[in-house]
Amino acid sequence: MVYRFCTVTTQEQFEKALDLRHRVYCQRMGYFEGRSDEDRWDGHATHFIAVDVDDQVVGTIRFIPSGAHRLPMETFYLLSNYVVAMGISRYAEVSRFVIDYQVPPADRRSVPFGLFKCIYDHAIETGTNDLFATSKAKLLPKYTTIGFDEIGEPFMDTDFNELCAPIHLDIKKAYDAYLKSSSQLNSTGISVIVGDRQPESEGDV
Repeated sequence: MVYRFCTVTTQEQFEKALDLRHRVYCQRMGYFEGRSDEDRWDGHATHFIAVDVDDQVVGTIRFIPSGAHRLPMETFYLLSNYVVAMGISRYAEVSRFVIDYQVPPADRRSVPFGLFKCIYDHAIETGTNDLFATSKAKLLPKYTTIGFDEIGEPFMDTDFNELCAPIHLDIKKAYDAYLKSSSQLNSTGISVIVGDRQPESEGDV
């Protein structure tokens, strides 16, 4: 199946992303205790969506740059000591990563891959080499395979009511892992389009 990945640029696209987040996080998984998952960081973020051939948003993720405000994960884990110790000056948090549960099993790898390619390209474009996120403890192996490292002790995330861990990705060090993943995706026969760019070959992202 062909998927299109793009930056959210309209209110309609943003509302579709929010709707997907609400259906998955709040209605299906019961997170946020019935509240909306929309927060003040949405206004500081660059959002990306995955769109299927029927023009339905089937995936979303956001990129929140560091700045005067604390990042969402710092509610539970302060990054200041870590970034100073590592000499990191420009960084971002990746969060609200959601895939529609109705995406066919055969496509549940290509959709995340396309979204993370959007994040990777945006990080390079903005001069951001370091990305942070939180992962449910049980999902850590999936993130470590693409280059994320656990950087602290797990904590209880009260929004998700699950044990989560802070993780860090060095973009440059993860590049080889990205190339490997790209090669593997090319063999699946799934076509992916980022923005308006046509794939050079099947699975090119």
